[in-house]
Amino acid sequence: MRKLQIFGALLALLLGVMSFAACAEQGEDVPLEGVYTFESLSYTGNDGTSVTLHAGDNWLLSVLTEDTFTFELKEDGTAAFTVKLGLTVTLNLLWEKSETDGYIDITLDGATETFPCDGKTISYTYEGASVTMAKK
Repeated sequence: MRKLQIFGALLALLLGVMSFAACAEQGEDVPLEGVYTFESLSYTGNDGTSVTLHAGDNWLLSVLTEDTFTFELKEDGTAAFTVKLGLTVTLNLLWEKSETDGYIDITLDGATETFPCDGKTISYTYEGASVTMAKK
């Protein structure tokens, strides 16, 4: 049952991340462009059960690798978010620095959201699940 909850949370997270991605700029002017890869995932269920998985850990019948989730910010203002969990799904997005310092705007299907990004990590939280991705 716990694995089913984790799977449900990952699917919910995938849908959330597919809608929007996250990233943050702080301190010195670090370039945001680059490829960010999966580092860890934490999930807390409604019953209080928590689990944290890192790249290299086994989950269900898969090994979570750095390439399980990748997010690429390109210099031309486009971005690609890819998930490899059995099937490979890639979303093409648009991004730009936000008017608010330390943030970027991500656009998917005409909807834009503002997220923090430091040029070293991208983190995203959705329905109790949190994914952290680190720049290669």
